Amino acid sequence: MPDPTFSPVRLRQLREAAGLAQWELANLADCYPHHISQWETGAVRPERRTVQRLAQALGVAVEALAAPTKRIG
Repeated sequence: MPDPTFSPVRLRQLREAAGLAQWELANLADCYPHHISQWETGAVRPERRTVQRLAQALGVAVEALAAPTKRIG
C-alpha cells in the first residue's frame, strides 16, 4: 500500500542535502533510479516498506519523509 504521508518534496530535499544523485540513492535503497525520479515528481507514491528503506539509506527517521502538517491557530 502506498504511504499517504510521503512527501515528494522532502525526498528530494533530503537526497540533495545528503549530496546523493538519484542513482546513488537508488543503489542504497535497493530500487531503480527511475523510481526515485517518479517519487520525487509525485507521479507515483512508494510503498511504506520502501519509505523505510529510503529513510534508512538517507540516515533519517521515516517521519522526515512525511509531508509537514499544518498547525491550526
